[in-house]
Amino acid sequence: MKVEPYIETSIGRKFYLLAEHPGFNIAEIAHALSNACRYGGHCSQFYSVAEHSVLVSEIAEELALCDPYEALMHDASEAYICDVPGPWKHLLPDYQKLEAELERKLQAFFQLPPKSEGCKTADLIALMVEGRALLTSHGDTMIEGGIPVQYGPAADAWIALHGKSIYCLSPAGARTSFMHRYEKLMRKRK
Repeated sequence: MKVEPYIETSIGRKFYLLAEHPGFNIAEIAHALSNACRYGGHCSQFYSVAEHSVLVSEIAEELALCDPYEALMHDASEAYICDVPGPWKHLLPDYQKLEAELERKLQAFFQLPPKSEGCKTADLIALMVEGRALLTSHGDTMIEGGIPVQYGPAADAWIALHGKSIYCLSPAGARTSFMHRYEKLMRKRK
């Protein structure tokens, strides 16, 4: 008997990654993303993917880069397959295929477009805002590592306008923030 691989989610559901329609639940996405630390855990304080997603959504909305709902959900796949730090992803083609397939399924389920250039821009600005607050290098090594240099000044402009944008919320706080943002965006979509 062959058993398809699955994980048990935070709500006790079996999630079959390889199924064409594995089903998704926003509460389990919020829970998992709020417990996942960015930067492979190598930041000065715990900083969750959920809090990051809210920041990307806020940047996308304020700068009119893309639909803030798309931006909020841009890392939803990480709720089901843990993220790999960016510099290592290109070394793992099988992981990239799984991630792309899961993103396709999430996009279909949540009626999201393929990741837009605007969403990618909001993500890179958020990356640099976070780097300024959470990394020893203040994000400078990200630019050395290949992040286009214009995102440093874009992040600095965001910080100058908004002040502190990184709160290092607890998992419970990040989950609540993510769900509030999700609910707000859902009300706007109706």
